[in-house]
Amino acid sequence: MTWLGALIWSLVRSLIISALGTCLAELGCRVLESLPPARRKWMMSAMAVPFLIPSVMTGYCFRDTSMSLVHHPWMREGLYAAIVLMQLFPVAVIILWLSPPSTVTDSAIHLGRLARTSWSFRFRLALQSRLRIHLTAFCLLFLLSFQEADLASLMQANGWTEWIFTKHSRGLELGETLRLAAFPMVVHLPFLIPIVLWINSPRPDDRHNIRRLSKAHTGRTLLICSWIAASLLVVVLMPTWHLVRGFRFGLNMVGSQPTLIREVSDGILIAATSGCVCLGLVLTLRSTFQTGVPRLLLFLLFLPASMGSLPWGLTVAEIFQTAGFRFAYDTPVPLILSEVLYLLPRAVILFHCFDLSENSPARKMIQLLSESGNAAQKRIGRELHWKFHGRKVFAVALLLSYWSYFEVMLPSILAMPGLAPINYVLYNSLHYGRIAALGVKLAVAIVIPFVLVTVLISLRRLFTRFF
Repeated sequence: MTWLGALIWSLVRSLIISALGTCLAELGCRVLESLPPARRKWMMSAMAVPFLIPSVMTGYCFRDTSMSLVHHPWMREGLYAAIVLMQLFPVAVIILWLSPPSTVTDSAIHLGRLARTSWSFRFRLALQSRLRIHLTAFCLLFLLSFQEADLASLMQANGWTEWIFTKHSRGLELGETLRLAAFPMVVHLPFLIPIVLWINSPRPDDRHNIRRLSKAHTGRTLLICSWIAASLLVVVLMPTWHLVRGFRFGLNMVGSQPTLIREVSDGILIAATSGCVCLGLVLTLRSTFQTGVPRLLLFLLFLPASMGSLPWGLTVAEIFQTAGFRFAYDTPVPLILSEVLYLLPRAVILFHCFDLSENSPARKMIQLLSESGNAAQKRIGRELHWKFHGRKVFAVALLLSYWSYFEVMLPSILAMPGLAPINYVLYNSLHYGRIAALGVKLAVAIVIPFVLVTVLISLRRLFTRFF
């Protein structure tokens, strides 16, 4: 496939994934609205799980399957697109669910049509309606699917990321690679605008943030439940089964891998550093701009991540090979800096989602309790401050570190000599197929951070006073 063909195919595939994902997410929100709170939490948790499965885990499961479909490219492309859609579907649900109802209702748009107002007025009215939220979800899904590179290279799915990864690994010059990567970045730019406007929009009054209730619809509920079940099966259960099976057969090989603990330690160290630095940068931005980060600054902050991890990593490598920055090239600085700027938009979006779900009167009451002169009230205020604010900050830090831990493209380009994060090692090894030794490594890479996080959560009362 030519470069132009790969770019057009990626564009068409991402548009289809984004449209289907947004439509399914709207149906999912309608189903959530019809459920009681207890069942709603369980369904939202089930929806969110596929998004948290790392690409190395799905790649471990479907690498061999994809290679077996080499003579059936359309089946391979369909499998890849289905996996990406299943993993990104929760993102659209979160955007649509947390965004407050629009003050411009469908009735207002209908009245504008009956009054025969100008097309420009009706267009502006539509952009202030629920359509604006759907457009935001659509654009976010497009950016995530269009720049997806990890799973595409493992499954050999056609697209611009796989094309440029293959050509660069075969010796394509860095300057030519960056020149080609500029075209996808231009495609990304229009899709950034609705996301920036959504983040920069003022927080609505709590009186207007009342979600409407939908009546239960059997067909709609059955469709969404079937989709969630299929997502859990394909993205969660099947990779987990292959992982457990590989771990069982390769358990006796653990002793023959003396570098395993060091690789996991390197991955955790880089991930924790990148996640904490990114969190500190976002908190600094939020405290500096109390009324919201300016749109132009937000747009500029989103540009590195909009390039995709592969072009962004190559850009950082080119910058640190210049005379002014060459002294830091063989240090962890390029890798940490690239991961911080790559994760920054995700952190901004997470905090904006938490802001939308926050209750203003409750926040004010917690602040008053925390500043009380009574020791008992102050202690209660600190505990409530943790539950309403500190827990969210802690969750953002964990998610950022988690994404950094399983990021594979940036370490493969920017890791300094002697540094071998486990995700980088796993990704390189997965190109040779699914073998038992990789199952052991991947299982250890997942279990050790999970244990560390569990310990941190169990000791969270010791950290309450810092939030």
